Amino acid sequence: MRRNLVFPIGPAQQVCLASAIVSANLLLGIATAQEPEANTQPADGLSAAELAEPAPDREAPSKEDAQAAKETAPTMADQAPLDISWDDLLPEGELDRLEELYRMFYESQGYGGPAAILEGGPGDSMEQIGTFTTVGELDATMVRIPGYMVPLDFSQDRKLSRFLLVPYFGACIHTPPPPPNQIVFVTADPAVRLDSLWEPVSAVGLLRTTAAYTDTANAAYTLKLSKLEAYEY
Repeated sequence: MRRNLVFPIGPAQQVCLASAIVSANLLLGIATAQEPEANTQPADGLSAAELAEPAPDREAPSKEDAQAAKETAPTMADQAPLDISWDDLLPEGELDRLEELYRMFYESQGYGGPAAILEGGPGDSMEQIGTFTTVGELDATMVRIPGYMVPLDFSQDRKLSRFLLVPYFGACIHTPPPPPNQIVFVTADPAVRLDSLWEPVSAVGLLRTTAAYTDTANAAYTLKLSKLEAYEY
């Protein structure tokens, strides 16, 4: 997986921006997680008879020991986050598939390309083009990812408990949403303050390959926010 930070846009986001005034309801390919195969190989150095023997009884830890272990155990928030780019959220071959979905939409509508769609015309809509396909190895990983905040709720002090993180300014507001696997649904507890829609941020938190559906746009990833940082250019 690429660890270089490409922001604000890479090849996938260029495809989205080039087609930002069009969309289609082509939400395909919802990914499902597969259970890891069980390890059926004998442990090294043990015979079949030894493996068949029951494990010796062990004394259960006291409540005091269990509480002490819980307090000293490392948490997800203690882990150094993995810096990722938006292209890292795309499975192999997804960029080609996205380009094909846009091509299919143009052909189905009889358009020659984005320049042929008139503002306010039948093809000028805010629907999503793309898929929910995710990168499974990123599930349950502490990450840091840059992006722009799209508010889903507001309090009087401009604090957000839910928002979408998107790869370029204006996505879902002035232009159609990016593909679902180029949007992260973020939950924040406590809520965080939105200072500006125009300034990028870096979101740090636990990333999950779990879909989220909102009236604004759908996301293939969710993130439980641990820290919101100003983006450093």
